[in-house]
Amino acid sequence: MSLLVLLFIAVLIFSRLWQVLGQKMPHKPRKRTVFLDKHDVEIRKHVADPQAFYPGFDESHFLEGAEASFLMILKAHQAQDQKTLKPLVSPALLKTLLNNPIPKKPSDIYLTAVSIQHKRLEKNTAFVSVQFACDQVFDQETVPTQDVWTFKRNIKSDDPNWVLDRINSK
Repeated sequence: MSLLVLLFIAVLIFSRLWQVLGQKMPHKPRKRTVFLDKHDVEIRKHVADPQAFYPGFDESHFLEGAEASFLMILKAHQAQDQKTLKPLVSPALLKTLLNNPIPKKPSDIYLTAVSIQHKRLEKNTAFVSVQFACDQVFDQETVPTQDVWTFKRNIKSDDPNWVLDRINSK
């Protein structure tokens, strides 16, 4: 009798294993291999939208992160906090920011508008330019400013973070 019970349990376990054999687990992202011919590569050189190369690119999610980065980078630049700036900005820009401290620090910053101005792809690097309009409060005076910050990311990298590459003030 116990042999039949053990045999029944073994059959159940074996059948369950057979059912799930080869299935992807839901918590692991599925990677796809894409083979491109010469014609596809030529077309992709002229496409300016990172969405075509970076299927996970979500503009609204990106803008939320860009807003947070904007405020974090401004505060770190004001404090000359190299530890905070280093993972957020490119090495060349880090050097520029550390060598050029902010002469007059605002007491408060209010973002009024954030929008994507331009997206482009150069080889494996996606660049997204974001326009930030904000009001900076100095003592009792409010000064409106507009900057265009360009973030970059290697789309082949497993690192999901974007790095600030360039700042253009208007």
